[in-house]
Amino acid sequence: MTSRLAPTYHRQRFLLFLLEQSGCISTTDFQQLLFLSHQEMSLNYYDSVRYDDNYHSFQATSDLEVLEQKGWIGTSENTIFLKDKPYLGSGSKKEERWLISGWIRDYKDLVGESLTKLINERYPNNVLQNCSQHDKELFTIGYEGLSLERYLNKLIQNNINILYDLRRNPLSRKFGFSKGVLSVTLPKFGIKYKHIPELGIISQKRQNLNSESDYIELFDEYRQSLPEKKIYLQELIITLYEGKRIALTCFEEKPKSCHRQCVSEYLSNHLSVSVAHL
Repeated sequence: MTSRLAPTYHRQRFLLFLLEQSGCISTTDFQQLLFLSHQEMSLNYYDSVRYDDNYHSFQATSDLEVLEQKGWIGTSENTIFLKDKPYLGSGSKKEERWLISGWIRDYKDLVGESLTKLINERYPNNVLQNCSQHDKELFTIGYEGLSLERYLNKLIQNNINILYDLRRNPLSRKFGFSKGVLSVTLPKFGIKYKHIPELGIISQKRQNLNSESDYIELFDEYRQSLPEKKIYLQELIITLYEGKRIALTCFEEKPKSCHRQCVSEYLSNHLSVSVAHL
């Protein structure tokens, strides 16, 4: 086995070390161990979301694909194994590695249903169902500061049926939040994805926003333009009247810094609907 320099990202080093300790393992069981390790050792490299009765990290899946491309790991028939042990060096967290080495001994022999059963018994309500009972409630959510998994969990917790993307250009350098990924991932959790670029703000107008007064001026102008966008707002109104639970999304964490608040205010003023910012 040829040793090589470790990956740049420590989270990827963590995956290699966990795989070294667990040995050849199914991809599903590895995802389960990843979830369990983060719960029991208070780690924060990866978030997970419940998918097909198991926990899954999309970021970890992406990182594992990178590690396979670089030759550190291999996969065969839904199993994953370490091909090359990297030199972790002085930059690795030795205390953490020691803890993981001790922790994994209690779980490495649990596989398949036994591992799933243990996790379900220990964390039966990890994803809470906090659904409101309002007849018509509108949600908004920004993905700034969130991993894809935390974002998905917020949508699942609030039983969202449809996510409306209000970005003019639905591209993102942040993992998981471009239109292509969201449109494929969300339906796996029973959530429809719809993009309404006409309700977005062109990027030129979002430049040089340096003060609160700049935002106020931008959003005042945007509010004045909403009557011209009735055809697109009408879809949201009809969907709400049909009893669907919908969320409006954009980048900014704080609604007051995002035009989605203008849209939610418009809808709240034109029909009996409460607004909740996730």
